[in-house]
Amino acid sequence: MALTGAGCSGLRFVENYPSGKLRKSGMSALNGDQIGEWTFYYENGNRQAQGLYVKDIQEGDWSYWFPNGELEMQGAFRGERRSGRWRYFHPS
Repeated sequence: MALTGAGCSGLRFVENYPSGKLRKSGMSALNGDQIGEWTFYYENGNRQAQGLYVKDIQEGDWSYWFPNGELEMQGAFRGERRSGRWRYFHPS
């Protein structure tokens, strides 16, 4: 679905699994780059990862989850690399 209004600079992007369940969603720049907040999902519907893209590069804070929905790890990206302290969690 295209965004409308002043300053429109991208399109809403949604991809589904063959089953029809949501696989990922976020914004895509007009040139195809991923931009802004993106969320990725396991086929069971639980979140897999969530974070920001800037010009198709992971940037800023990201969170990842195990397939059961429990938090797996959190940390930040700066210029395509993990940056600073990353926290890792073990599933219950």
